[in-house]
Amino acid sequence: MRQLQQPLLRRVRCACAALAKRSSSSSSSNSSSSNSSSSSNSSNFLTSKINVQTWGDRTAIVESDTGNTFTFRELAVASAGLAKILKDDGWLNLSPANNAKTHQPSIAMLARPSATYAVMMLGAWLANAVCVPLSSSHTNKDVSYIVGNSDANVLLLQEGVTLPAAQNSSLAAAADSIPAPITTVPSIAELSAIGAPLLGGMLDNLATPHNRGALVIYTSGTTGKPKGGHSHFNA
Repeated sequence: MRQLQQPLLRRVRCACAALAKRSSSSSSSNSSSSNSSSSSNSSNFLTSKINVQTWGDRTAIVESDTGNTFTFRELAVASAGLAKILKDDGWLNLSPANNAKTHQPSIAMLARPSATYAVMMLGAWLANAVCVPLSSSHTNKDVSYIVGNSDANVLLLQEGVTLPAAQNSSLAAAADSIPAPITTVPSIAELSAIGAPLLGGMLDNLATPHNRGALVIYTSGTTGKPKGGHSHFNA
């Protein structure tokens, strides 16, 4: 089953990359026409990188297991809804450790390869947080270590996704071992209802410097404790 999911996971990641790539070209074009500095234009991450008017109605993701299709606009709107939830629920407060390391909050996430995977990642970025994606292959011990090591403010779970249970323990015990609050992300439809009136203003007010943290990706931990690599938007 995991092998069948890999092509979809690649498409999800490619969709996120496409949002970034298209914004870069848009930013360069705007810089040439307005004679403004490239650093000023390139500091806008999702304002230009999710150009909803230009790319909004094009298909971004097709889920191979469900056949559901999602446009760039739909992903962006749902992501805005998630960003609002993260802000309203207080998941973006900086811990002392994160303030010292990245000056950004960290949001851990566990999801199947799906449109929701992309929405969770983009929603964290819209909220100016660093995203820490977890893998279904991680053990409960790995998840607990990664969430703690990354100083994640919260662990987001996709609907229907459960934490890996530690050997001979219940899911409740597994949740108790995670050093951060755990919350389930609403469906894309619910997130879209929240994000629809907010997307434009959220994009207009978002400026992300090139050195802004984007992802902390951890290894599988098969040869020891998982090791995290921190990437930025200029990577």
